[in-house]
Formats: sequence, C-alpha cells, structure tokens
Amino acid sequence: MNAFLRFFIWFIAKLGSPPPKSSFSFPCRPFVTRVEQVVVRPETHYLDPLVCTTRDGVRNVFRDVQVITSVAKEQVVPLVREFGVHMKEILVYERVTEMIQVFSL
Repeated sequence: MNAFLRFFIWFIAKLGSPPPKSSFSFPCRPFVTRVEQVVVRPETHYLDPLVCTTRDGVRNVFRDVQVITSVAKEQVVPLVREFGVHMKEILVYERVTEMIQVFSL
C-alpha cells in the first residue's frame, strides 16, 4: 500500500474517532461511510467490441481497443468526490467509445 493511501486511511480513522476532551468537537458525523481502493498507477483496460456504422451503411467492429489510464495522487480525492469511485468509466472509457464512433462516421 502506498504512502498516500496509508495517510488517507489514517486520516479517515482519525475523523471517526472521538476527539480529545479539550479539543473542538465535530457537530456532525464523518463524511466517509466506506473505503474504496483506487488504482493510481498506469492501468490497461480493454473496451468491449465497438460496432460502428458509417454513413453509407458499412458496419465496422473495433475489437481489443486498449485504453491506458493513470490518476495523479493529488487528484484522487477531488475526482472521487465529483465523479465517484468509477471515475475512469465516466471520464475516459465512455468518451473514447464515443470518439471512435464519431470518427468512423
């Protein structure tokens, strides 16, 4: 486990623990309800076969399309907050699929 994930888990554990008697108490419960692992190193993902039809009716099938993605450690928390744990699906894979379909027109 890398240092960032260890720090993040430690930080979340600290939020969930009761504060010392002399410190300020949190008015609400911690915002984290579960812990998910996010791959930050380069990762290869194979897309499902893409069926595209050109304007003149020719069908093309793109198989074994590989997408290599990585996420900067500093951007993990903001991206997960905005797009969820499956951010790569939303931000990368769907857009690559759309661009291949637009290109084949």
